[in-house]
Amino acid sequence: MKKQFYRVSAAAVALLVGMGATGAQSATLSEAIAQALGFNPRIKAADSNREAVNYELRQSRSFYLPQVDATAGIGVASINDSITRSSGTDDYSTMQPEEYGIILQQRLFDGFETDSLVARDKARFKAASRRVYETSEFLALDVTESYLNVVRAQNLLALAEENARIHEAILDSLRQRGSGGVGNRADIDQTEARLLRARSVVEDTENSLQDARASYTALVGELPPALDAPGCPTGSIPPGEAETLAQLIAQNPTLRALDADVEANDARVDLSESPLYPRLSVEASSTYRDDQDGAETWEWDNRVMLMMRWNLYSGGRDAAGKREAVARLGQSKFERSVALLQAEEETRQSWNALRASQRRTGLLTDAVGSSRATRDAYREQFRVGNRTLLDVLDAENEVFVVSSELVDSQTVECFQQYRILALTGGLLRSVDVAAPATTDETPPSFEDTILVE
Repeated sequence: MKKQFYRVSAAAVALLVGMGATGAQSATLSEAIAQALGFNPRIKAADSNREAVNYELRQSRSFYLPQVDATAGIGVASINDSITRSSGTDDYSTMQPEEYGIILQQRLFDGFETDSLVARDKARFKAASRRVYETSEFLALDVTESYLNVVRAQNLLALAEENARIHEAILDSLRQRGSGGVGNRADIDQTEARLLRARSVVEDTENSLQDARASYTALVGELPPALDAPGCPTGSIPPGEAETLAQLIAQNPTLRALDADVEANDARVDLSESPLYPRLSVEASSTYRDDQDGAETWEWDNRVMLMMRWNLYSGGRDAAGKREAVARLGQSKFERSVALLQAEEETRQSWNALRASQRRTGLLTDAVGSSRATRDAYREQFRVGNRTLLDVLDAENEVFVVSSELVDSQTVECFQQYRILALTGGLLRSVDVAAPATTDETPPSFEDTILVE
């Protein structure tokens, strides 16, 4: 009986220290995050947005280049004018006019409209690239949380199964003693009740594990039979809360994306001022006309013109457009301020949770050692008749409860460290996973712009 007790206890200790299950087909946290970055549609949606903004930038740059239009027209005309009446009749003359032409226009000055469009879309491209990184960082955090929850559930299930096996061993021992005329029926009934309760906990924990696996699968796309326990990135996080808050402004992924949004809206203000300027362009055209204006003849019209256009009144549209752009710029700045407050709040909450879980982990580690020592002493005392069976069962339950709480606390402690890294934009680097190539903020060159795909 005594040797059997110690074998079970040693297995529980090994499980708790390992904090995870390892199998032949196990996956590391880095592998899980890398797989999620390639599978999850959140990344693909952010990539598609960046690609769309890239093509918007190409559209804006096209105004630097000549615009060429072709025209063609043919129809029927019924004309009665001085030319048709010169033939001595007042009848209408039916004609078939034709017109074909080509027009080339090159902007020379457009009130800085094209420059502002390009500046706006470059900033939007930067924002879209940073949102790919933001999505990648926080998807990695979601995968990390789900991964840790699976490992936590695996550990809790193993503890619950060990707890049930311990109760089975105690019940077998009592039945053997009962068959030899030692012990009583009440002890057996009480142990059977505790065993049924332990098996119920196993069922609940198994259900929790399946829920955790389902969440993991939704993020990563598949789930291996077992997950390796990740190490906590204690050495990668900033040394304290104040240092973390100082890093937020320059490194928080959300704030960096919103900084680019502010830059884009600033360019929109410049864009809203372009209608206030005159526009200057060179226009070259060549037009062939036949049977035009009642004359049964043809003509070529070739010209090159320096054209100036200046809108003098637009019903207040231009002034309202500038006020709108200024208001949008203010909105984007306030949205960034809101995001900064939220990031600071999350940072403080993470550090509070981390410090609390570290203290709790230390207390629970000592509690696990004390509860095991108490349980072992109670077993010895029960064997010689100085303790009741109820004392032993309560001691076993205490070991199980405290060990489970320790697993929970260790999980929280580890997750909060990863959360701090995500808030400062360093989670992917900490697990040695490369960010998607679409996080590159460099816009395509002008040469790429004019290529026809």
